[in-house]
Amino acid sequence: MQYFSPQQIRELTGITPETLRDWRHRGLLTGFGVVPLENGWTRDLEKIKQLKRPTWLYLRGEVTTLALAKSLTTLRVELSAALHIASLLNLYVIAWLVESYGAYRDMPYAIAWPEEDGHPSPIGIEPGKFGVVRLDDLNRIPAYAGGKALVFDLKKLALDLPEPLRDLLSNEQAS
Repeated sequence: MQYFSPQQIRELTGITPETLRDWRHRGLLTGFGVVPLENGWTRDLEKIKQLKRPTWLYLRGEVTTLALAKSLTTLRVELSAALHIASLLNLYVIAWLVESYGAYRDMPYAIAWPEEDGHPSPIGIEPGKFGVVRLDDLNRIPAYAGGKALVFDLKKLALDLPEPLRDLLSNEQAS
């Protein structure tokens, strides 16, 4: 597993270490990243609080999620929702850059909708979260997605990732 420092994330996505720190202090990055210890790593916040200056490291998928979330915020999706949606779309977006993930490219579109919109989903989504369904035809948007669904072209999202991150993801599979 390869871990990326906040400085490397800046180089790959344009998201600064200060921004990551702000998001973490605001509670938006719960479940993202790990802190290295002498004999391993931890996500345990109690252990992390005991460290003088913890340095967070992030996995490749988390870096991609952060970049996708940043992209979604330019579409006026609120940051916490963008992070949640990006985490659900992550693998499918990466698939458009990585040949060996062909099975995840079978459907080029995805829709996301807020559960609290009054349209209960048959897949049981936690309140305050978004549901995501992939589609091969936009004429087949399920009724339970409601009128406030966001529609995503997964290939376009992949191609819109910052070039250094696209290169990393593409080259990683080639090796």
